[in-house]
Amino acid sequence: AFADPSSWGRSPFRPDVPFELGDEAVFVGRESETRARVARLDEMRGTRGGLVLISGPSGVGKSSLVRAGLLPRLARPYLFPGIAACRWWVQGFTAGAAEDSPLAVLAGGLLRPEVLGGPLRGFGLDRQALARLLANEPAVAADQIQAALAAGLTDTADPAREGSTQLALVLDPLDGLLRAPLRDRPETQAFSAALAELAGRDGIWIVATLRADLLRRLSDLPSLAGLLDAAAHLPIAPPPAARIRQVMEIPARVAGIELETPEETAGRGLTEWLEAEAAALEHWPPLLEATLDALLAMGGEPAGGQAGAGAEVEPGASHGGRRQLTLAAYRELGGLLGVTLGRADALWGSLGPEARGALPRLCRALVAVEAGAAARPAPRVGDLLTLALDPSFRRLVDALVEARLVTLGGLPDPTAR
Repeated sequence: AFADPSSWGRSPFRPDVPFELGDEAVFVGRESETRARVARLDEMRGTRGGLVLISGPSGVGKSSLVRAGLLPRLARPYLFPGIAACRWWVQGFTAGAAEDSPLAVLAGGLLRPEVLGGPLRGFGLDRQALARLLANEPAVAADQIQAALAAGLTDTADPAREGSTQLALVLDPLDGLLRAPLRDRPETQAFSAALAELAGRDGIWIVATLRADLLRRLSDLPSLAGLLDAAAHLPIAPPPAARIRQVMEIPARVAGIELETPEETAGRGLTEWLEAEAAALEHWPPLLEATLDALLAMGGEPAGGQAGAGAEVEPGASHGGRRQLTLAAYRELGGLLGVTLGRADALWGSLGPEARGALPRLCRALVAVEAGAAARPAPRVGDLLTLALDPSFRRLVDALVEARLVTLGGLPDPTAR
């Protein structure tokens, strides 16, 4: 069965941005990982250690897992015994961003009306006062936040509802706190200490995402790092190839989109072609999403209508007809490989001469070529720490990571103690 196309007016695919809370219906392939994080939060109820750190390579889907997997479940009343409601605040600290003081950002988030704004303002706390309290007296600030949580159910639509209110502070991502300029600010240490105090209080969870190559820098925030143990650290890996088909087919059905079938092509259908290409990659989801979104932007062949271009798609242009992604369009794009090369060409055109000049060094770090006439290049894992000291190399790598053309991750160092 297919959904009414008019009920989903945008692309169900997310090539360059994470899935969000409203995308729960089209976020698939991470059900087991989501259940594991929910179970971990359940285990932490009533304990002093409310931290969950989700780490993984760049582009693996950490933000999507939190925003479209975990948060929709936290929105369900009584998902956890005795917890009638969960309020949350989501904030990203991006690499290299010159943001406000992290403490001021935290105070502002807590004072949002949908979080704890009403009770906290009733205690006489504004953004400046709460930030100052978090910095100078984090234990007192945590007391005030717990008191606000206790009063939280009184301003809901159903004040008679029994149970407690839980608070989830979601730092997605945490990366920027471990990179300049935020890493070098004194208030970042105070922010870490405030989070550690809050994580030790019943009724408060801290959920953070962190790119795996930055795990080695977590010790720069000792208050937060002190909360991390094997139970709190929940890394994720790229999903297995067995999930490729559902990642294509379920969102398409939700959005009223058909993928051309073998019966229509007298051979392999579009799903089979895409699955074969994606299965050859370890980090396949971003490039598969990009290819599906590009196919949808081409318009397909809807029954009596045409899909719009880009992320926003004209729903119902065919007055109820479904859109179809076709094998002909796939071949015109050059398949997943063609879409990837197109993204690389577009990125190359946007780079300056210094970043372009760093490409040969990057290729030597990431590509191995065996000797011999029949030799073919092969990918290899490269240690980029030394090379990344060069600003032009760093700019190139950051741009490639942002475009999902290079993946940054972390491997355990056997010599580390």
